[in-house]
Amino acid sequence: DVIYVDLDLDVIDPSMAPGCPGGRPGGLTSRQVRSAVRQLGAEPAVRTIDIVEFDPERDIQSATALVAASCVLEFATGVLCRP
Repeated sequence: DVIYVDLDLDVIDPSMAPGCPGGRPGGLTSRQVRSAVRQLGAEPAVRTIDIVEFDPERDIQSATALVAASCVLEFATGVLCRP
């Protein structure tokens, strides 16, 4: 009935999210992840999302923090687009 999404930022390529301890080359782009998060937000069964696997000490120029914040905003945008 209800879906809880656990977004692991390690899925993003480290060149775009260097603050992810388990990130590996060849991961998804930040654009792909943000698009998926927006689609999830638009699904009525998805009630909440958490964003994990972020290490601020490894983050370069806050790149990963910005990606994570973008994901929060994309999810909220998806929620606002629900029918």
